[in-house]
Amino acid sequence: MLPVLRYGSALLSRCSTVMAAAAHAAEAAPAPAAAAAAGCVRAYSTPSKQDVRTAYEHCAQMVKTHDSDNFIWVVQLPKELRLRVLALRAFNLETLLIGEHVKSKEPLVTQIRFQWWRDAITSLSEKAAPPGHPILTALWDTQYGSSSNGSSSGSSSSRMAKYQMKRLLDAREADVLQHQTPL
Repeated sequence: MLPVLRYGSALLSRCSTVMAAAAHAAEAAPAPAAAAAAGCVRAYSTPSKQDVRTAYEHCAQMVKTHDSDNFIWVVQLPKELRLRVLALRAFNLETLLIGEHVKSKEPLVTQIRFQWWRDAITSLSEKAAPPGHPILTALWDTQYGSSSNGSSSGSSSSRMAKYQMKRLLDAREADVLQHQTPL
């Protein structure tokens, strides 16, 4: 049996055991909480303060490295705007660098990367943790977290921000695919 399959069956067995034990024990935590603690299911919770801090540090480092002029500009902004602008600048840079990150000359690989970002932006919600990327964590925090100033998930500004980010992705994708060298 392949090592991956052995690991998968062992994980499934562990999850079944944990869920069964939780269901039968009166004082145990509910089955979904026990399964999440065992690593069997994804726990839908908001990112911790440390995760958010690390995400903003990643964004700051990315902007400082790839766009030093704008980093100097962002640092001079008022504190209440600084984190939001850093997250947006990092998102802008990440989408700009997709064409350089993709090693394949096949356009489908680039399109898959852009689609992942579209899906990730769409999946940002107040109730669920963002997909595992520091820029998405920072963007989630700007819309729903401590730096959001109380905006709700259904607000028009939140929908507008997602719409604008998707438009940016569409423009970047068209630009990358237009300049991609043929095989």
